[in-house]
Amino acid sequence: MLNWPTFQKQLNVNFDKQIAILTGNETAMGIIETIKMITLEEGIEKGIEQGRNEEKITFVKNLLSNTDFDISKIARLPEYLRRLLKM
Repeated sequence: MLNWPTFQKQLNVNFDKQIAILTGNETAMGIIETIKMITLEEGIEKGIEQGRNEEKITFVKNLLSNTDFDISKIARLPEYLRRLLKM
């Protein structure tokens, strides 16, 4: 019967060995470190995107409360600005 924790450890060791062989570097990043790095990078990207979305929401809220624009006018602004910038 397969012992999953032992198999997983052996898989990680084999992965690390193959990476070291391929890169010629005994201190290559292992699978655990690689997963942590990818997870961190994905988290940073998600946080940046979330910040952009919050800025957009704040911008639209300010337009609604500080101008005479209604929602339909605000919704048309991005296309208008794209056409304006192409001129």
